[in-house]
Amino acid sequence: MAFVWDLSRNGDMVVDSVDTETYHPLKINMNKLNDNMMLNRTANVDNMKYDTYISGSTNMTSTLKIPAFITKGHFFQVTEVVDDSIPTIRDSNGDLIVPNSDVDETHIGVE
Repeated sequence: MAFVWDLSRNGDMVVDSVDTETYHPLKINMNKLNDNMMLNRTANVDNMKYDTYISGSTNMTSTLKIPAFITKGHFFQVTEVVDDSIPTIRDSNGDLIVPNSDVDETHIGVE
């Protein structure tokens, strides 16, 4: 458990993988946010107090004092209910950028 300033709440982390290559001989546990943290308040009643009603997002309205919702990079893991609201994102070559767990998952490495 770690406080995540960007989310204004504690982040429940789980080990996603173990990196034994990057900082050899150290073993780095690559932790990610528990998927339950991003579920809507119906799927995870613990998110009721954070007013999370779109799975894959976090409601930042009370923190930022404006209607605001954040997601992981490129709308990774956002519920299909809001697909029509997700903009098309393209790179400088015009290629479509789609959510990808390798670059859009939130990770924290811990020795």
